[in-house]
Amino acid sequence: MLVNIANRYDALPSTPRSYDIVFYSRIRPDFMFDAAGPVSIVGQSIRRPLSARWALSRNMVTAPLKCGFAEPWVDHSFAVDLDMSAYEPGFYDLRMSLTYSQHEQASAITTFGWRIGEESHIEVCPSNFNSFWSHALQNCKQTPPDLRVEAAMRLTGEAIGRYNVEQAALPESYDPDGELYNDIEISRVDFASPCGGRVYGWFARPAGDGIFPGLLVMPGAGNFPRPAPVEQARHGYAALDIQVHGFPVDAPMYPLLPEPVYTDPQDYLHYRVYLNALQAVNALCQLPGVDDRKIAIVGGSQGGRLSTVVSALDPRICATVPAITHFANLPWLRWTMHMNRSHCPGGEGFQDRDIIDDSRTRVESYFDVVNFAPYVKCPVLMNAGLIDPISPPTGVYAAYRALKTQKRIVPLPNLGHDWSPVFDRYAWTWLRGILSGHDTAIVPLQRQETPTSRSRHSEPVAGEAVLAN
Repeated sequence: MLVNIANRYDALPSTPRSYDIVFYSRIRPDFMFDAAGPVSIVGQSIRRPLSARWALSRNMVTAPLKCGFAEPWVDHSFAVDLDMSAYEPGFYDLRMSLTYSQHEQASAITTFGWRIGEESHIEVCPSNFNSFWSHALQNCKQTPPDLRVEAAMRLTGEAIGRYNVEQAALPESYDPDGELYNDIEISRVDFASPCGGRVYGWFARPAGDGIFPGLLVMPGAGNFPRPAPVEQARHGYAALDIQVHGFPVDAPMYPLLPEPVYTDPQDYLHYRVYLNALQAVNALCQLPGVDDRKIAIVGGSQGGRLSTVVSALDPRICATVPAITHFANLPWLRWTMHMNRSHCPGGEGFQDRDIIDDSRTRVESYFDVVNFAPYVKCPVLMNAGLIDPISPPTGVYAAYRALKTQKRIVPLPNLGHDWSPVFDRYAWTWLRGILSGHDTAIVPLQRQETPTSRSRHSEPVAGEAVLAN
């Protein structure tokens, strides 16, 4: 459901997961600790460590808050027990350095949550956020999709699995219980962009007559080719996957995207991207075999970002699965970069006074996922790779906390910016239940309660339009 990369499948995990050292916790397998017990984490090396040194820091900050040693055991494992009583709620990184000989060392990182249900968030949102995007929505509505559809190919049987492996970065079959169809029709589509030009995509659905739930698959970041949403069609959806920057889905070469411009929000690259993603909903609803009363949107990384944004701006979205959501809690992320440049551990954590009030912050605040999340009305299923350096858990959970709708989040311990087949199988079950009117999926990990929030702009300005009403 959530892989959206036009590459050959590779089973290796993404960095910074270590091949040499693995971590686990007997107390909290999900690595989400609370005040009821200690923070106890065990590391296991495949080699023979002579010594083990650890360093504790805030999430995404390299300078340590404190350091210590762990004594290796006879099975080459070592335990780190941390007293966190003096620290604020949040995510923390634990870095391990192991010595194997005088000239051979290894390092690894794990991240855990500490009293996440009590973590607060400092919101930086423009006072005209609602009116800005309401005006953008009007521009989108004034551009008919002018949809064009051209039949491209048909895949049956084992050819679907081969396409997954060779073209869509997926294994042949990872969710056999959810594979409902064995004959898939694929078409090329393109439609008018609200910002001028065309948007190109693949449309895949079960072959033959029938009406199926619509599924919009949002792309990850970068300017690349797109895979057809074959796995989504095999699961019984009429699915549209788009090249969101306005280039063909299978061009031989793609230009580099321009550097961000921090002058006017309408000149920012993702203004066009957000409107193209919104227009994709209009196109999907016009495609043959789509049940426009059951529209869902999914994606990973930038796809998770766009899934949240579109769900906030378009009330037709019935369910969304934003995975490893990128571009959330940007003022905090800039603070971590400043801490790392100054080699400071950030002992007091991110505060209001740490917000950099410049043109970059002001422009980016119009696009920060956290500011869209309160306007999402449909059910949401999220996840967060706890060692993800691209979509850090502190940012993902800030977006999750801002949601005011039916929601669930699944922490992925020791996973980076990566795809989880276990989570994906769960997401298929969850989505099927939501669209059928029965949320029957079982939460696989402990659900975190919504914490308090501190906001610099907690109420809309009088007279402004409210999104997604």
